[in-house]
Amino acid sequence: MNTPIWIILLVLFGNFIGAIAGLMIKQGSKYFRFSFKIIRNKHIVIGIILYFIAAAVAPFALHYGDLTVVFPLTATAYIWTAIFSKVILKENMNIYKILGIALIIFGAILIVR
Repeated sequence: MNTPIWIILLVLFGNFIGAIAGLMIKQGSKYFRFSFKIIRNKHIVIGIILYFIAAAVAPFALHYGDLTVVFPLTATAYIWTAIFSKVILKENMNIYKILGIALIIFGAILIVR
């Protein structure tokens, strides 16, 4: 089975949503207290919902795409996470992180060919 381009785009979109989910939970963790009041923390609730949406994409993509293409592409979530961490959270990026992201991009290009 060949993996259609729309499945590849769907996986990339799901990873993007998953990275946003992680960012939201990180933002919400500033105010996190372990109690049932967690449902009042909008960042954590939105993050959980976005994680659910991102996870819902996976079975659909795996049904229509090759496992050898779809599953390795989930590593692209690290790219989005690094971008959000640098731009929004102002976290530092060292040369090792940049090289790691470059390797993920290179690997993703090789896999979809």
